[in-house]
Amino acid sequence: MIVAVRMLAVVVMVVMVAVVMFATGHMALLDSDIKIAI
Repeated sequence: MIVAVRMLAVVVMVVMVAVVMFATGHMALLDSDIKIAI
């Protein structure tokens, strides 16, 4: 049970890191989209 929780936590951390890297790579595009939306 503890091992499963640790594996799940690792998966969540990896996904969060991937999302952060993706967002950072497309920061200019996101900023322009947010400015247009606002």
